[in-house]
Amino acid sequence: MGRPRTGSVRKEGDHFVARILLDGKYERIHLPTGLSEERAREMAQFYTANPDKARERLAEQGRGRRCGTVEPKGETFNEYLERWLEDRDRRGLSGIQRDRGAILNRVSPHIGTKPIAVITRRDLEAVVESLDRDVLEGKIQWATAVRVWGSTRKLFRDAARSKVKALRVRDDNPAAEVAPPDKGIEKAMVYIYPDEFLRLVECEKIPLEWRRIFALATYLYLRFSEIDRLRWSDLDLDRSIAYIQRGFDDYRKIEKTPKGGKTRKFHIEPNLLPLLRVMRAEAGSEGYVCHDQLSRPAARFRECLLQAGITRPELFKSDATHKRITFHDLRATGCTWMALRGDQPLVIQQRAGHRHFSTTQRYIREAESISGNVGQPFPQLPAALLRFRENLAGNLAESTQPSEIIHPARPRQGDAVEPSEPDWGAIGSETGRGSEPTGAHRYAISSRLTRCALLGALNLWSEQ
Repeated sequence: MGRPRTGSVRKEGDHFVARILLDGKYERIHLPTGLSEERAREMAQFYTANPDKARERLAEQGRGRRCGTVEPKGETFNEYLERWLEDRDRRGLSGIQRDRGAILNRVSPHIGTKPIAVITRRDLEAVVESLDRDVLEGKIQWATAVRVWGSTRKLFRDAARSKVKALRVRDDNPAAEVAPPDKGIEKAMVYIYPDEFLRLVECEKIPLEWRRIFALATYLYLRFSEIDRLRWSDLDLDRSIAYIQRGFDDYRKIEKTPKGGKTRKFHIEPNLLPLLRVMRAEAGSEGYVCHDQLSRPAARFRECLLQAGITRPELFKSDATHKRITFHDLRATGCTWMALRGDQPLVIQQRAGHRHFSTTQRYIREAESISGNVGQPFPQLPAALLRFRENLAGNLAESTQPSEIIHPARPRQGDAVEPSEPDWGAIGSETGRGSEPTGAHRYAISSRLTRCALLGALNLWSEQ
């Protein structure tokens, strides 16, 4: 059995042409302008696997020729969608993969094969009616319907007045005056209380590195992608200033600016400083702050809560009015604690990096509704977090020479250059420690200065 047919593509002028085998003969399908060769090959494969769609496209091409139009005019909504998403991808905008799937599933069944230039307001009103119906039938959440319609409306806005001339294929915007899908009940915010947080980070069943990550996310109001790219050069511990200036784009596998393209600088919570000093003394002053990368962070975080005996029902409930807690809600926890402490609203907005003040107001309203003894916001971190790692303490105890802790830079998925692997055999021979060290992190001993920093941090913690 031969390999499946996928079609082939070739460049003709400003666009690609797909050559596919259909009904025993080869046909040529003109693809939209602006596609990359990779995307053109994907569309050729799509038409090969979907002969009915290929026939529809060929029929449209035939009508275009009879009317005297030039290919690839008269592209369908689905084809324009790909060009539109390709442009957004080039500009580094987020949500490309999510928008493609949502629109193909919820909008394309109604207008996907229609030429983008002739879609009417009535067509789009039928799309909104379908979204409302899917919400009532429980197929999707109302927030999903609103998000799908928002992306569709942006598409038609750009089809009428995009800054990119190649994307302007209409003189009007048929979505401009279409009523959006109905909004439903807004789900309650979810976060953990300060006393619950202390139980979480004190729990010895949870790996130390994870508990430290939970503390950083809460006390620095960080998104998961921002924690992954936080470097020691972003933290000025002498002046207690954090500078959040990068995150990780999981779709493109590259570094990016934080969400909304907005960096932020703010004062570090005083009770986080002892932990940061210990972690920096362990790692040195270069590289990434966190070593472990949590897989499935939302599920892992909920597992850790249960391990720590935190079983408040609101944290795990998922229904029309509640959402289960996720790792991202540690950031929401820090924002709510700021409001609970009475911080100024504009200070909260700046530290969290909220683009709209209405987002900040949600946390303020939530803090006003909290009653009862839930603990002091941003409490002093327990001694369990400030212990040095066992392998590091062992290295210090065995060292007899002025030494330096060599901490290899941790590779990150998407880094342009992977750090080279240290020669552990050579390091072992220099320090008399033999072959490659064991443990989660590998250290070699060599610098009085770093050892003094470790002992100084330990003394600081003991004084507190």
